[in-house]
Amino acid sequence: MNKFTLPFFLILLISNFVYAQSFTRSGPYLADADALADDVDVAFTTVDNNIANNTADIATVQADVDQNELDSDAADIAIQTDVDLNEVASDLADGIIQADVDQNEADSDLADGIIQADVDQNEADSDAADATLQANIDAVQADVDQNEADSDAADGIIQADVDQNEADSDAADATLQANIDAVQADVDQNE
Repeated sequence: MNKFTLPFFLILLISNFVYAQSFTRSGPYLADADALADDVDVAFTTVDNNIANNTADIATVQADVDQNELDSDAADIAIQTDVDLNEVASDLADGIIQADVDQNEADSDLADGIIQADVDQNEADSDAADATLQANIDAVQADVDQNEADSDAADGIIQADVDQNEADSDAADATLQANIDAVQADVDQNE
């Protein structure tokens, strides 16, 4: 029997009891009234027991609800603590990563500066080597030009000497021929 049906029957029993009491105070109705009163006492005892049981059940459920609320609050605190720790760990990791990125950037900038200085030095060395090479080329060309001028001058001297030798030879040949002709004429005269 549920908790709503029992009070209804109690009201019905009490109403019948009152009706029976008002109808007669004696006779068969009185015996029924005593039995009814016993039934009412049993019903009230049952109702009191049910109320006590319901109160105990409600207290048990409320205790369970309270415990669930405490457990939920504790779980919320544990979750929030975990979230907070994760945030702190994440912030710390972000800081470490950023420091590493900053260090890599500084190292890269330093390496870029060293490389650029090396490139600049190589360029300066190359320019100096080019200037030295060009000076050497210019000196060799000047030497070649001087050798060519000396060779041309020597060629002129040699050619003049050859020409002089040729003229001397021609003159000697003419003198020799004139001497031969004179000797021949003398020989012819002597004959």
